[in-house]
Amino acid sequence: MVSPHDLRAPLGVLFDLDSTLYINDELLEEQGLAAFQAIGGGQELSLLMRVLNDAAVAEPRQMRALLDAIPRESLSNPVREIGHNIIANWIAPMQLVADAVPLLNQLEVLGIPFGIITNAPDVQWLKIKRLGLHTRARCIYVSDQFGAHKPDPTIFLAAASSLNLDPQNILMVGDSLASDVFGGCGVGMQAAWVCREGIPNPLPELPSGAAPIALLTELLPLFG
Repeated sequence: MVSPHDLRAPLGVLFDLDSTLYINDELLEEQGLAAFQAIGGGQELSLLMRVLNDAAVAEPRQMRALLDAIPRESLSNPVREIGHNIIANWIAPMQLVADAVPLLNQLEVLGIPFGIITNAPDVQWLKIKRLGLHTRARCIYVSDQFGAHKPDPTIFLAAASSLNLDPQNILMVGDSLASDVFGGCGVGMQAAWVCREGIPNPLPELPSGAAPIALLTELLPLFG
């Protein structure tokens, strides 16, 4: 079996977000997205999203205070209550997965650029800001905003260009075999397949230049 030790030391790294850098509680996420959908679009949803995005790095009590400061004629009480529930049950608990912290710190210490490619709607920006990644990542590509989803080569090549690196010098790290691993390797990148529930046995066929990992810290020796 190919191990991360068989990979070449990359000059840059691209990460998936959900289930890679952030373990999303699927139930809480579904409830959060359902709450947004319940508003039904329009000016109130736009206002709520703008406030939550702008205050994503604030303490939850500050986010709640900002919501309460909006006049009732602009934000109805039912929508305001939805906003409070989203803050308490979905935004406030967000944090980087523990094994991501030492890896991201090591990359920053060494000056190795990293970016994020995520297949999702624009609401991903709220997570990215809440996790503090918007100030750390060299580039961030959200598929719905970019106009292409992994494994489309264009989103990988755009990210590689943003890192100012050739694809063969980049490591793609993600939990989706089809989107992250085959997508990244398809443009010449190496890939680390994140298997948080354990590396499967037997292992499915992986493309050349890919290795499975259970934890992101297994990649630390590459940057020793």
